[in-house]
Amino acid sequence: MRRWSMILVAAAATAVLLYAVTVNGSLDVLGRLSARVVDFSAAESTAPMRTGAVLPGSCTVGQMLFKTDAPAGQNLYLCTAADTWTQVQGGGGGGSVLDWRPNSRYVLFRSEMGAFYNQSSPAYLGDIILSRSTGSTTLNSPSPPPDINHPGIMSIATTATSGNRTSWSASIGGPASSDASSLYALSNTPWEFRVVFRFPNATDYANSSFWIGMMDSTTENPPRGVVIRYLAGTDTQFMFAYANQNSWGATVSTGAVPDTNWHTIRIRSDGSVANKIWLRFDSGAEISGCPSGCYLAVPTYLSKAWSGIFTVNIITNEAAAKYANVDYVHFWQDLGTER
Repeated sequence: MRRWSMILVAAAATAVLLYAVTVNGSLDVLGRLSARVVDFSAAESTAPMRTGAVLPGSCTVGQMLFKTDAPAGQNLYLCTAADTWTQVQGGGGGGSVLDWRPNSRYVLFRSEMGAFYNQSSPAYLGDIILSRSTGSTTLNSPSPPPDINHPGIMSIATTATSGNRTSWSASIGGPASSDASSLYALSNTPWEFRVVFRFPNATDYANSSFWIGMMDSTTENPPRGVVIRYLAGTDTQFMFAYANQNSWGATVSTGAVPDTNWHTIRIRSDGSVANKIWLRFDSGAEISGCPSGCYLAVPTYLSKAWSGIFTVNIITNEAAAKYANVDYVHFWQDLGTER
């Protein structure tokens, strides 16, 4: 009996020691480490999440990553669905698409696109002024009507004549005196352009040509710029595309087929490399654009003509009117000093 008592006492002492174990130095655990309570409140330093410049191709819900090449205040990414990373941005919007300005160093152009019926050119919509560079139609009321999550919508439309085109543009980044001073060339000022759009009906992307993004405001078809495009009969998916003067250059597939859902385009510079930008469609993988060595080959020539202008364009290739809706546009740029 005494022997068993001694064994029980020893086991209890061992349990106490294990419960209050202290590790001096590094502790490497192979496999999964689980704990009921984790308290780092007295730690001298913590690095609680994975870091890297590239988002892993797979993830499980709840994982986090600190992206080292993202703009300051926008480095945190959450795995919100299987293999889907969502960026948590700085600002007061709780990580939504409307997050735009981390601090007062940032300049902003923003519009909720609350257009009324039959607005002619120029149309004053929030912080941007849209001008019609091609076509004769006005900005129309949305078709179909907006929903509660998208109350302010601008709708552009062609006529029902085959070949009719409509294109609207707005200056967002300001004029550049030379290609070297354009947004695309600047390496010391991070900036970001976002736009939310949709085709209201499946018939709008059938037998039509569409592009939206940062593009020169001219009558060329297409003008110079970097956009998301869908050309019926040529593209089977939305494409990242560079446009030259009246011709298309390099393209990269987004992997998304056209539909009537809302979509978000993001074009940004991280302020670290001249003539290099990043492009994203919805929550897909971000691709790079630069003259060479990037996913999308984007020349530097005449970058001043496109990198500060928002453009949306649609062409009908049959005797039927085509529509495109825009819900939200923003552009911010970090000036580097408090204003």
